[in-house]
Amino acid sequence: MLAGAVAVDPEALDRDALHAVAHGVPQPRFAARRQRAAEHLEARPCHDDRGVALELPAILDAARIGRISTLLLVREAARPAGRCEGTEPLDASAAGAPRHDGDVQVLTDDAIPAGAAAAAILRY
Repeated sequence: MLAGAVAVDPEALDRDALHAVAHGVPQPRFAARRQRAAEHLEARPCHDDRGVALELPAILDAARIGRISTLLLVREAARPAGRCEGTEPLDASAAGAPRHDGDVQVLTDDAIPAGAAAAAILRY
């Protein structure tokens, strides 16, 4: 049996219970990836923006050419007014990042620099 795999007979569980059990398996890995991304963003020396895009046009350009290693988005629920105006291009970037072997992580708003709708950790 694989470490961390669901260790119960799935036939013994209803759909919601199976989802809850299965959802818990990758959560520690996801949490570790989110933590590493947030630490990378925070560890920029003197908040040097080389290797990081914080402005929407720069993020969109980087996404278009496959330069995003990790795209960091603010959790929708953390935004006071819900959905921000003009985020559709950002949604497209989030959908496109995995196509270029990038990662997308959703963080709380305090993990992304103030005033930024998102941040991108760039490959080069």
